[in-house]
Amino acid sequence: MRGIFLNNTGGTSNPGCQGTTHLLKAGLIRSGVQTSSDCPIGYCDSFYRRLKPPVPNLTSAQRLITRLGLRPSSPPYDLAKAWNDANSSLASNAAPLWHEADSIVLNGEGTIHHSGVGALTLLGFCKIAKDLGKKVFITNCSIFDLEPFLLKTLRDCVDRVAVREPLSLRYLADHGIPATQAADCLFLMKGGDEREFAWPELEPSQKYVLYTPGVLAAFGRVSGEEVRRDVSQLRQSGYEVLFHVVETEDEQFAVDAAQAGARILPLGCLNWRQVPSFLRRMEMVVSGRYHINIFAALAGVPFLPLSTNTGKMAGVLELLSPNRKIPVREWGNETPDLNLEGAFLAEKSQVQRCRELAQKNFDFFGQ
Repeated sequence: MRGIFLNNTGGTSNPGCQGTTHLLKAGLIRSGVQTSSDCPIGYCDSFYRRLKPPVPNLTSAQRLITRLGLRPSSPPYDLAKAWNDANSSLASNAAPLWHEADSIVLNGEGTIHHSGVGALTLLGFCKIAKDLGKKVFITNCSIFDLEPFLLKTLRDCVDRVAVREPLSLRYLADHGIPATQAADCLFLMKGGDEREFAWPELEPSQKYVLYTPGVLAAFGRVSGEEVRRDVSQLRQSGYEVLFHVVETEDEQFAVDAAQAGARILPLGCLNWRQVPSFLRRMEMVVSGRYHINIFAALAGVPFLPLSTNTGKMAGVLELLSPNRKIPVREWGNETPDLNLEGAFLAEKSQVQRCRELAQKNFDFFGQ
């Protein structure tokens, strides 16, 4: 099989995305898939980023109606039509680039949700590829809360879907879309993939916690006050806090964390091979980052999960703890204190089960 690999996240600063992409591509090679080229995260999303309702240019009469608390009449915005128009614009570019491939393999990760730009882009590629007569495979994905026209695209244009947690599996089943239960490709990481990380120098007698609030920071749903409060609670409990800047949205809170006494691990200081050995020097991980918590499970370190932008965190916790629900600390005005006694240590047998499920991302390609 000769394929195009889409949504290569390996070039980001996020070590989880780096490792997932590396291990996914290695699995494809083992399964006999030759990728003639790959496209990085964000590839061609400019075609879809413009797909939002235009701001109306209101007349004076419409402005008056608005001030009275009423909504002026206007033609409804048709996102599905705009999306199809964007697909048509992009198709002529894709055809010559993809002519030697018989399939596309899409790394779904946590991108296909809420009909956002990532979902519109990646499922747009699926529609274009199917129209060009290609086989379409989505692997390693979480999928939630899509518009009906995007669900139809999944149903009609994607040959096989492998989801990385059971909440996505149930969501798709509720909409009549079959999928394979897999797990995130990061679970395929083995001891031979690891490298040591020597910085910063850590005192053997000190208790350390790695802390990072997660992706909700990018959506304005985490406040600096909440970060300071978490760091202060950890320090008052006797921990030295290391605040990890995983992606750029974390940088705005690094100042707050430092004000509360945390040490800062700057953007890009850890690559995926170094994370498990580094985490083994921690007493605990407190994170809203899906992959950071998987790294903690792989390293055998307790972690306290914080809420994220989809059900993926609850989904991976269900895989790791099928018989007991692990709570996820939420953010908000009434954010509770961290339940430090409730940090979760994944059993080795469940981690191994996830490793076996992760292999199912490649079951399609041996058939």
